[in-house]
Amino acid sequence: MNTRKHSKAKATAALILTTLCAIIALQNTETVEARILFMDLSMPRAFLLFGTTAIGFVSGVLTTLFLKSRESHGSGARNESSREASDDVCCEWD
Repeated sequence: MNTRKHSKAKATAALILTTLCAIIALQNTETVEARILFMDLSMPRAFLLFGTTAIGFVSGVLTTLFLKSRESHGSGARNESSREASDDVCCEWD
């Protein structure tokens, strides 16, 4: 039952986020000039906002994947001992 509530919350959040993105895109249709590296570009402001958001999202996902892969390739003994220590702390609270 908890997973059903969780998936419903995810769907609601996605719907709200999609609606907000659509509103922002519709309000930013005017053309702006942007200089990216050595290029001068003319594009709607919504495309510029979407592009910078997409770059930020992709860099965040790649950073998370990189850090998780480093964590999983770390020392097995060190990871096991830290898990045991965190289990002990968890059990003391009960």
